[in-house]
Amino acid sequence: MGITLDYDPDVYDYSDPDLLSDDNPTYWPPAAGYDRSLQSLSVTQIPEVCAELLKLGFVQSDVTAILGGNFRRVAEHVWK
Repeated sequence: MGITLDYDPDVYDYSDPDLLSDDNPTYWPPAAGYDRSLQSLSVTQIPEVCAELLKLGFVQSDVTAILGGNFRRVAEHVWK
């Protein structure tokens, strides 16, 4: 599990409907389980996400893994 920070609607102007948007079926096909409830968060909300994960019972090491540790572990394994 991990959180990606490569798409921040507060930083980039995605007002062009042909670009990636939360309801673009090309990127988020309904057949893959995506629906119009998909939402993007601002990177400024990461502290809130962390707090909610901790409230749900995740421990600090889980949150650290979700915030990049899992991606790093996989990258280090794959790119040796």
